[in-house]
Amino acid sequence: SSSDGSKLAAGDYHGYIYTSSDSGATWTARTGAGYHSWTGIASSSDGGKLAAAAGYGGHIYTSNCDFE
Repeated sequence: SSSDGSKLAAGDYHGYIYTSSDSGATWTARTGAGYHSWTGIASSSDGGKLAAAAGYGGHIYTSNCDFE
């Protein structure tokens, strides 16, 4: 999450990454990185950059995140 908790990111173990810009009230599927078994996700303190690890392939995805 961002340091103030307003921007959140979560990875579905068998699915997509989801983001929220309203402290979790609503979520948006981010399909650009594809459908994976996400094993970890991290965010910059402002919530603008994400890094996510996908299992079974050993890939790490990074992205600037547009929460708008």
